[in-house]
Amino acid sequence: MMSDLKTVKEPLEWKLINLILAGLFSLFAYVQKNDPDPEIWIAIYLIPALLCIVLVVTTNTTSNPIWRMMTLLHIIAIFVFIMYQIKIIMDSSTDERFYEMEEAREIGGLLFAVIWLVLCRNSTMSNYRRTAYIGMVITAVPILLWIGIALSEDYRAGVPEHCKTVMYPPEKSNTEL
Repeated sequence: MMSDLKTVKEPLEWKLINLILAGLFSLFAYVQKNDPDPEIWIAIYLIPALLCIVLVVTTNTTSNPIWRMMTLLHIIAIFVFIMYQIKIIMDSSTDERFYEMEEAREIGGLLFAVIWLVLCRNSTMSNYRRTAYIGMVITAVPILLWIGIALSEDYRAGVPEHCKTVMYPPEKSNTEL
């Protein structure tokens, strides 16, 4: 029976969405380079990227106990960071709207990562295709948000300077050229 599982191919959609998400989580890690604490955030996003890559290059990984333990530990770590971010938001006395707060944006990325990892961890050969389609829908959310932010000069004007310089490097003055 176990040898039959190894010969069954996972749907192309499953491999494709995990490849797309590995790229997206890698992009999330990249844009953290200007963050005040980049080491933490780069690791938080690179781990799901690596877990997705493992799903692309291997078969029936979601039943592998090592992969499952790594995923569970990262989900727990993400929940700890979410609680920490919520505490920061609750303790802050700012006039910023929730979605303008850096911590709120960070919670959004953390929730996205945890949702995908939970979906993957609960996937089996019998429901990979369904999970892949759910993944395609939820992947559209951060992509559409980034497009919206890229197009909205008003929104970009309100984000911290370190967030602006990652995707929009400062223009060089004539003296620097």
